[in-house]
Amino acid sequence: MHQTQLNINGSTVERVPTYKYLGVNIAEDMKWDQHISSVVKKSRQRLYHLRKLRQFNISVELRRTFYCSTVESVLSGCLTVWYGNATERDKKALRRVVRCAERITGTTLLYPEELYKKSCVRRAQQIMADIHHPHHDLFQWRDKREREGGGVEKERGERERREKRGEGKREREGEERERERAEDRGEERERE
Repeated sequence: MHQTQLNINGSTVERVPTYKYLGVNIAEDMKWDQHISSVVKKSRQRLYHLRKLRQFNISVELRRTFYCSTVESVLSGCLTVWYGNATERDKKALRRVVRCAERITGTTLLYPEELYKKSCVRRAQQIMADIHHPHHDLFQWRDKREREGGGVEKERGERERREKRGEGKREREGEERERERAEDRGEERERE
């Protein structure tokens, strides 16, 4: 297969299958297998030092701090760029590293999916706070009900669909009967 040459400002740019930029291995097909395997390898190498700290009876707090500064920093480097497109096999390998570190440190640690979510939320909040950011208009504040499942409009739409099918009316009648029964039971108890 013949690939066309890429020229930038009159200079021909060499095509390579992968390129390491700011510590991230970027593949030409935008798959992250190679980068994740190098992250897992680096992290596993650093777990050795964590094991040694445990052998020397270093406190749990110091082991956790060591983990966060040496292993978690490797796992979370540019996480928002590559984690969303990682394969399930790669995600499992990353979780395995964290599980191993949990056993060594003796504490619970954040898994990559939690770190990813936390990083994405933090970045979105930064964009929302900066009115001059080019993507500021893509974000908007939502209340808790909207974040958890569609909000007031979804609730109202569901209620309307149930009422059209007659389910809403039956539910309301059932609730009213149940209330009446509870009141009757309460009155009977008062008489006794």
